[in-house]
Amino acid sequence: MERKTKSITAICIGLGLLCMACLFAALWVMGFLDIFYAEIQMRRPSFYKPVAGDMAVLASHLKPSATGQSILEQDIGWAWRPESLHTLPPMYVMLDPNSVVMVFGGGFYPLAYNLLHNQAESDPNRAVWDLYLCHENRGSKLYTYCVTKGDQAVFVNLIRSAAAEYDRQIGDHPDSEEYKTQKENFLELFNVKLDDDGVLQTLQP
Repeated sequence: MERKTKSITAICIGLGLLCMACLFAALWVMGFLDIFYAEIQMRRPSFYKPVAGDMAVLASHLKPSATGQSILEQDIGWAWRPESLHTLPPMYVMLDPNSVVMVFGGGFYPLAYNLLHNQAESDPNRAVWDLYLCHENRGSKLYTYCVTKGDQAVFVNLIRSAAAEYDRQIGDHPDSEEYKTQKENFLELFNVKLDDDGVLQTLQP
């Protein structure tokens, strides 16, 4: 009887370990498929070209940080994100006037876009930005976007769209100051404000 009980216990333990192993394997496969799908999307010109353009325009208009550190989304939320990022939303974004990092997933080596200001190729009439796809500590160049004076209209539309999304969140949470603060922080990054008619005004430094 005792031997039978031990056998049943061993079988139960074995089945439990097998179930745990299957669960971990399923989670690993799902994570791998998510990364695989994300990388396919990230390599499509129909996705990365609009993303590179929108983010380059925004970064080119950022005022320099007083601390020299990148801007984190914990201070501005997600409402500012351009529509071009909605198809495949990144886990987080870091911005500064010379680079934008967009992390979409991955483990020890993140799957990310790295958008870099190519100062050597830029001049007073254009800002050249190079987009790289980074994965497993490797980077491959995908695209180059040049921000010119003609992109001012794009910048204004991006700011208006972001402000409208912040206002929607403020309307959904009228008792919260969080979204109002995020909107203020976002507009301050570009030294601008929107008047009651939606006209973008540049503030004095």
